[in-house]
Amino acid sequence: MTVNAYAKLNLILNVKGKRPDGYHEIETFFQAIDLCDKVTVERSDHCGKDSCGFLPSGRFLPDIRPESNLAMKALLKAKEAFDDSGCYRISIEKNIPLAGGLGGGSADAAAVLTALAKLWELEDLSKMYGIAAELGSDVPFCLASQNGHPAAIGRGRGEILEFAEPVKMRVDLYESKTALEAKTAAVYGALLPEDYVIQYDVASFMKAGSIEEKKKYMGNHLQPALERLTGKKEDMMLCGAGPTYFRIDQDGKYGTVTG
Repeated sequence: MTVNAYAKLNLILNVKGKRPDGYHEIETFFQAIDLCDKVTVERSDHCGKDSCGFLPSGRFLPDIRPESNLAMKALLKAKEAFDDSGCYRISIEKNIPLAGGLGGGSADAAAVLTALAKLWELEDLSKMYGIAAELGSDVPFCLASQNGHPAAIGRGRGEILEFAEPVKMRVDLYESKTALEAKTAAVYGALLPEDYVIQYDVASFMKAGSIEEKKKYMGNHLQPALERLTGKKEDMMLCGAGPTYFRIDQDGKYGTVTG
């Protein structure tokens, strides 16, 4: 079973403040684009370590250790949740840059859950969404994007979803060579209160008709924090916690996923 694991953009990312559990409360507009990894999950007759095998390929090779790879974690958590003792093999063709803010690891984990749901002929994905939320803040949206919902407003840590119509657009991506250790935590840790005093208006963004109108309401509160850490400012919008940037372009390379 092969699943397209779509990259995601945050067309809006509002930081609301820090929560008692240490995470930040956010409000974001997620959108999937057609850049994707290809994730294949197959039943196997031969069980290796942790009852599964892992075969990475492609330009960007993921960490294959089960304790740190979200795709492996997704498989093991789903097998435990559904009391499944079967053996499976995961193959991932990586096309999404690693740690770029595009949700590649989250998308791969979600694709494993999607593939297992199809192999197990599950009609109700609610249990899979619960597993997705345990795995990471972006995983529930990535699961949704693979199952007919390519855009959503995300609240809480990002795991509370309100499905929406995707924005028709094309984008170009710009990979930054900046490397930050524990990037997401570092960027959130560098936030200053003034970075998120002004909130981007999700309601007005959704009501706006053209992409040019929508651009007026787009923005990412994490961008000034990252740019302070790197010392570089870009005239583009940051993807998630970065360091990849994107620009909306009529002739852009990557298009909207429509369902």
